[in-house]
Amino acid sequence: MNTWLKVFALALLIITVQIQANDHEKKNHQIIQDYIQLTYGDSLPLSSIEIDQLSWVMDNPHSTPEQTATATSSDIHRDIPRALARIYNLKLLQKGNDEAYRLFIAPQNSLDCQPLSRAAFQNLSRLFQALSLSEIEVLRAAAIISAVPLSPKAKEKASETFSQPLPQDSTQFLSLTATRAASVYPLAKHIIEKHPSAARLFTIVFFPDSHLRHMMYNEGSLNMYQPLRQALAEKKLNQDDLKLWYAYWVDNIAGFRGHISPVGSVYLSENTYRAMDAVWQQLMKMADQPKFNPMVGYLKIRSQWLGLDRMIGVSSGEKLALAALAATLRLFTPAEGQELVTAFRSLHPKQQSAWEHYQWRQRQLTGTPSPTYVPALFGNALSLTDLQTTIRKLLPFYLKVVQRAEFLRKEGALASSTPVSFFKISQSGTISRLLSASGNPAFLIEPETGLVKLKPVQ
Repeated sequence: MNTWLKVFALALLIITVQIQANDHEKKNHQIIQDYIQLTYGDSLPLSSIEIDQLSWVMDNPHSTPEQTATATSSDIHRDIPRALARIYNLKLLQKGNDEAYRLFIAPQNSLDCQPLSRAAFQNLSRLFQALSLSEIEVLRAAAIISAVPLSPKAKEKASETFSQPLPQDSTQFLSLTATRAASVYPLAKHIIEKHPSAARLFTIVFFPDSHLRHMMYNEGSLNMYQPLRQALAEKKLNQDDLKLWYAYWVDNIAGFRGHISPVGSVYLSENTYRAMDAVWQQLMKMADQPKFNPMVGYLKIRSQWLGLDRMIGVSSGEKLALAALAATLRLFTPAEGQELVTAFRSLHPKQQSAWEHYQWRQRQLTGTPSPTYVPALFGNALSLTDLQTTIRKLLPFYLKVVQRAEFLRKEGALASSTPVSFFKISQSGTISRLLSASGNPAFLIEPETGLVKLKPVQ
């Protein structure tokens, strides 16, 4: 009898858990549907399978990285508004008419920036209008799937599919799981069943170690471009594939701050477009000329925007080094270029030379990953103080961190595959301490994670 009671109790427990799980899923679905209706009305219909796929993110304790800590006014997970903003902007970019343009730039009109021009919007629209139905469906699905990596369900499905350790970085997780997307993501399976060619398309949009925003803000070395360069040279990718990859990143960037303003694009302004288009032109040259260095080409363009090419007494190496810094700081105008030169020249000559040498090395292929969250570090500092103070305080500190990382790698204390991360130190409270410090603040680099932290004040 006891055995039957135990079996009955276990069966009852399983049923109860299943009912609770179903209720939880229904609640998550309803939250998403209510948010869509409240935000978009009837202008953004999603299928049940799309909502089900997007609901995975509701149980994810983490959000994708963001430069600032601005929060959404809703209590919904912030990656859901971003995903929905990308789907909404995808529709606008496909339409390409005057009404679509008005809706796309609406959030930018109240900001202190130059809104995306009609000509730029039209240029981007032509890119999307030339895509096939299967490519558009993959982009729409990618907007949703890119919101759910590292969620509990995504990890569970990926663990069932892959025997290797799963990446903890969201973009690397997407690149790995894209190779067997139908086994991990129900939405991808649904699309691949309709369009078998979509199986390869998912691997293109989530192409490994190829991040357009990193290229735009010059976050790394020439390594940023190498996976695309190699794939193009080996004919594993063609120019049409490259256009699809670019279209994915355009839409991704359009919805980047979707949790702040989900109707239209608050992020893809005219200057953002100029940066992405300049990178795109260099990538197209690289597709035709495999030995072409797109990083140098891009930095030369940014140097021209800043007026550095017309300045007397600025060497060619210094121009590229300053252009790299300007890309990280989001500087675009000749006035900002002059201010940047003045701030840079206020540093000790040895520090100036160290930065030039460091940037020269970055324009080559390097054996170690580039530091992460550097634009957040410099950008958040610039939001708190002026350019001169940002350069004077942060650039010497940054160089010391990089030098320390090199030493730790030589000693075997920091793995060559572990990037130095400024995530913790780029937060506003820590930056304020860094900016107000007299002298050189003491820091440490965690060997396991690569995280840079300021040491406690004694």
